[in-house]
Amino acid sequence: MLIWKSGNDQLYAQYLQVIQQYGVLKSEDSADRFFKLSTEICVDACLKTASPVPSVSVSGMSPSTLTFTIMDALSKLFLLLIRVADKEAAAAASSNGNAASMNIENSITIRANILFKILNSITKVLIEDHNAVKQQIGVALSFDQRPYHRLLINLVNELGPSEPKIEQSLVFIPLLTVYTQAFLLVSPSTAPGFAFGWINIISHPNFMPHLLLSKDRKGWPLMHKLLRSLLLFLQPFLKSIQMNDAIRKLYKETLRVLLVVLHDFPEFLSDYYISFCDVIPVTCVQLRNLV
Repeated sequence: MLIWKSGNDQLYAQYLQVIQQYGVLKSEDSADRFFKLSTEICVDACLKTASPVPSVSVSGMSPSTLTFTIMDALSKLFLLLIRVADKEAAAAASSNGNAASMNIENSITIRANILFKILNSITKVLIEDHNAVKQQIGVALSFDQRPYHRLLINLVNELGPSEPKIEQSLVFIPLLTVYTQAFLLVSPSTAPGFAFGWINIISHPNFMPHLLLSKDRKGWPLMHKLLRSLLLFLQPFLKSIQMNDAIRKLYKETLRVLLVVLHDFPEFLSDYYISFCDVIPVTCVQLRNLV
């Protein structure tokens, strides 16, 4: 994809200089406004690239394809801003004679603070967009989760894959905590239209294993909160004898995730089985047997 080619790095550097020149990130208010407006503009531009898929119709709706170049560009810009903030803090520490104090823990803390602002802005835009679509009574609209899913997945991919069966360093827990807090804000209970994108993100190979392989099991409570929020959303539907197609598919996705956890991290389910079973109806024998 063009946006990832090194030839565009100079363009990003020029844009970052403009951002710094106007002090966009100097205050929390201006930074929050920049992240929120950037997300809104790029999501809107992405949705405008929709083109219908010919000869395909699902439940009377014509599916469409989107071009995600702009969302990829936005995610790269956000990641560059995180790195710039990290480098600026290191340079400031060096100029003050405190270069030795700028260790990996301090670096992660700085990145976590910027990441929190970015994810907080994204989740705000997502919820506002989701609620706006819900309020369109009598209009055949549905929330399009794809731009948000693409943006968040790109940010999650920055964590990279975890080494199988190798404990992850505790220094990354602040980053994982920020991600988890953001994902809980847009859980299916809050934004049901984002449910499928959400479950794909929390079970992603570049996210879930980092939590479950964390040293001293520090990431386990975070993964527990995510899975329990999913089960709480499904609970009233699972109590019902009939489920619509969407809930049935989400239920199957939940089974898939739990099967992965059971296969790779059975101790995790053993530790939290009481908490999970508390929110799984007794009629869901298959799901209860998994945990």
